Amino acid sequence: MDETSDEVTFIPETVEPIVYDIIESVLKDKMFTDLNTQKWIDEICARITKDLVDMNKPFKYIGQLCIYLNLPCSSYAILASI
Repeated sequence: MDETSDEVTFIPETVEPIVYDIIESVLKDKMFTDLNTQKWIDEICARITKDLVDMNKPFKYIGQLCIYLNLPCSSYAILASI
């Protein structure tokens, strides 16, 4: 099999919509609470990883997920590395 074929070539443009859909499905109707932030990060990271593995493509990913809340008087961010 040719190593440059679509079967083994990792195409970043196919990953971005998957990531956005997962983030939206997890956070869409949620109100920000510090208590749930780590649970959301864990769920988002687990679902992204599962979908990437399910693609059966060669990949190496190091990424960061940041949930950011901007209030008139302050800002708050939670950051996780995957």
